[in-house]
Amino acid sequence: MLHGREPSGIWADIDWKADQDWDRHSAAQDTAEELREMFDEAVAVADRELDLALAQGGWTRSRPGRAAGRR
Repeated sequence: MLHGREPSGIWADIDWKADQDWDRHSAAQDTAEELREMFDEAVAVADRELDLALAQGGWTRSRPGRAAGRR
């Protein structure tokens, strides 16, 4: 959860405790077009979130409870 945000989009509605293999089960029911759309959307969101993280100091920015630059 980058930036402390909860998952969004299709990821927000998944009950991973009830179905730990949701990604495999759902993919079997989706068309190639639907899978490509979900992939493209996920990549676009990840790109935006990464851009925001880098603009805010990148990987070395201080996080609550952690010193800057420590992993």
